[in-house]
Amino acid sequence: MNGGVDAALLVSALTGRVALIGGYAYSAAAIGIALLSLTAPLLFRVRAQLVEVDQDLGIRRIVRQQLDNLVAEEISRTLPVISVPDTVPISVAVRTCVEKDVRAVVVVNKQGVPIGTMLLREVMTLSANEMSRTTVGEGPLASAVTVGRDEPALRLAGIFKRTNIPTMAVVDDDGKLVGTILEREILRRMVASLEEGPSPSH
Repeated sequence: MNGGVDAALLVSALTGRVALIGGYAYSAAAIGIALLSLTAPLLFRVRAQLVEVDQDLGIRRIVRQQLDNLVAEEISRTLPVISVPDTVPISVAVRTCVEKDVRAVVVVNKQGVPIGTMLLREVMTLSANEMSRTTVGEGPLASAVTVGRDEPALRLAGIFKRTNIPTMAVVDDDGKLVGTILEREILRRMVASLEEGPSPSH
């Protein structure tokens, strides 16, 4: 905008004082300056948006390259199993959450099959007496979010977002628990993949 104003002043000076250009030429120049002052910011904005789109596509490409060959079981093997039997008191499950610094634990039955998820936020209103006298299976449980061993890692983030449950159970073909994955671990791997950059092409 400053450039347009300066140019307009120059045209006015040339016309009014020195009379180097005529009225028709002045009108054409004024219109050109006005159009330039209006379109220049738009052009810069479009260019900035294109750069942002390119950067976004680059980020997605890097994350996809790093996670493309990973499956759920491979990730869960590197993490502790966050689960409790349905027969233990809620106080024990809460202690597990605190010690592991997690917001939820997978609850399994005596066959080792996930039957629900105990969310820390759902039991915090219980008294200490209620927590010690009520088993996890008797308390409030959210659904168990389960995935198979071969679930692609790229799909896990979407499952976490859709279910809003921060701890996921990895199960075998019989539905028994073989590991757990935390939502934050997927985010950590995504951040790590960005820091490492794209894999070298073969």
